[in-house]
Parts: sequence; C-alpha cells; structure tokens
Amino acid sequence: MKKKHLVGVIIGVIFLTCACIIPSADRNLEREDGSITLTPTPSRTRTPFQPIKPTLTSTITPTPTFTRTSSRTSTSTSTESATSTITATPFFTGTPTPPALMFSGAGDISICGQDTDEETAALLRDLPGYVFTLGDNQNDTDSLEDFQNCFDQSWGQYKDRMIPVIGNHEYYTENASGFFSYFGDLAGPLEQGYYSRNLGDWHIIALNSNCNQIGGCGSDSEMARWLEQDLQQNRQRCTLAMWHTPRWSSGWHGNNNEMDTIWGLVARYGVELVLNGHDHFYERFSPMNEEGVMDYENGTRSFIVGTGGASLRGLYNSTQNSEVIDSSTFGVLNLSLGDGWYSWKFIPVSPDGFTDSGNQDCH
Repeated sequence: MKKKHLVGVIIGVIFLTCACIIPSADRNLEREDGSITLTPTPSRTRTPFQPIKPTLTSTITPTPTFTRTSSRTSTSTSTESATSTITATPFFTGTPTPPALMFSGAGDISICGQDTDEETAALLRDLPGYVFTLGDNQNDTDSLEDFQNCFDQSWGQYKDRMIPVIGNHEYYTENASGFFSYFGDLAGPLEQGYYSRNLGDWHIIALNSNCNQIGGCGSDSEMARWLEQDLQQNRQRCTLAMWHTPRWSSGWHGNNNEMDTIWGLVARYGVELVLNGHDHFYERFSPMNEEGVMDYENGTRSFIVGTGGASLRGLYNSTQNSEVIDSSTFGVLNLSLGDGWYSWKFIPVSPDGFTDSGNQDCH
C-alpha cells in the first residue's frame, strides 16, 4: 500500500509539472500521433519579420561621355549593369566649346612656268577651313588669262573657300581687272579691293595697300574712313586685318609709311593680327602699338608671309621688334582662330624645313 501510494504521489508531481509546461486548452493544445502542436491565441500572435523591399526613388547621375561636333551639339551615353535598366538625365546641359577656325595661306604665289606654287598649294590640301592670299597672287601680267592658266591650276583649287587680298602686281593690268574678274564677289566691291566679313568668332578685314590706285590711304581717304566705321561697328572680340605691303618689314622693301594711318587705326581699335606679303620671306613681329612701340598687353602682332611660291629674298635691314625671320623656305602660315585666342604655325614645303609656332589670347 505504501508503494502504491508513493507511486501515485510521483505521478501526481509529474502531472503538475507537465501542466505548468504544456499550454492549456485556451492555447488550442492539439495532440496528433504523440506530437504536440502549439497554436498561439490571437492576443499573443506575432507576425514573423519580413524584410521590406523599398521602391527605388533615387536619381542616378552618371558621368556622361560627350561627342563634340562642329555644329555645337553634344550627346550623352550612360551604360548601367545588365541587372537593371536606368534611364538617367545627364547633368551636362551646356554648349561645348566650338572648334577653332582654320585660316591658312601666304602671299606672292604664282609665276607661270614655276612649280613652287604647286608645292605650297599641296600643303593646303590637308588644312581645312579658309584660305587667305596676301597679294601678288599672280606675278606675271596678271591678266585674267594668267590667273586662269597659272594661279588657278595650283591655289585656284581652293577658290571656293578663299579670302583674297589684292597686291601691286595685280595692277599690271588696268584697274586690276584680271584680279577682280577672276575672284568676282570674293574680292569685294569692284575696283575697291577692301571688304570685311565675320568668320566663326573672328572679324576679318581685307584692305588695299595700293594707295595711289584708290585715292590714298591717309586719314581723309575713303578706305580709312570705311575702316574706322567698320571697326566701330564690329562686335567680335577678335579681329584680323590683312593687306599686301607691310607697315613694318626687315625685307628689301622695308617699312611702308603710306600705311601709317591704317596701322594706327587697327592698333587703336585693338586688332589682334595683321598679315602682309610683298617681301618674299617670313617674319614675325612682337605686338606693337600705334607708334610701333612693343606692347604685349594691348598691341597688334604682325606677320609677313611672302612665301607662297614666287621667289625668296633675304633680310635687308632688321627692323625693331622683329622676333623671327626666315628666307630659306616656301610655305604657308596656318592659323587657328578660337573664341578669345589664336595660335600660329608656319608650315614649310620641306618636312625638315624652318618652322615657327606660338599662341596668344585676344585683348
């Protein structure tokens, strides 16, 4: 009896212990095949943690790749991972810097029966942009026939992109009729020989240094009055002027005092560059003011490029402010005319010939 009573006590203790552990009926205890399944009551229900998948709302601004073209357009390309496709707006919305205008040429070019003008013409083939001539374009009788039979066979292939200047040899025919007939509207008003036009970011002025043929070049001359008005109306930051006989030269012809008024005007109005021919070599001057005094801050730089093919002549008398002189090679001056700046490079017909290069900002 005592053993049975002891056993009953042990069973009771075990039962009470299990009752404390096993959920009661209000926790929906269910027994199935000896297993126990707990189903918590709603008051104790906890929703298992589920990670939230956020919606992508950020804007991705990729670093764009730009293609610059002469029409001032830009494109942007963005490549993302293959696991997502995102169309992004590029951050760059401005206008890319346009390329510089190429402006290349020389003066004193063609003589019938010579082939040196064909050599300089070949240099222009790989130089895009405009071609300038600095006078004495044809150096024989300068008739229309000479232009057609000689100049046209070399430099004439670039006539459709040419900005011509008249020289003294052009007046070997009355009123320079061969020059004006050959170039037509490209040469400006008939028998006048001076004109201007805007090319890219630059204002280009072509003048006639044959003063005795156009009523003079002094302050009261028609060309000087026209030039000052043109400079006053000009709104381009950078300006280039060109004529045949130079105001300053170390060559055989020397300084041309007849062009003193014209030089004074271009220097006073802040013209950046003056291009001349007439003396058959290459010379570069430092920037100078109206009086011919060196002025790197506000002066006008001039070049003599009489190297187009007619002939070459040496130094005669060195002129002040001359920086570079060469009479050893034919060639062309290649200018890059940018927005607020310019650079130059003399290109010889011989790959190992003389060259000269540099750059400068506009005023």
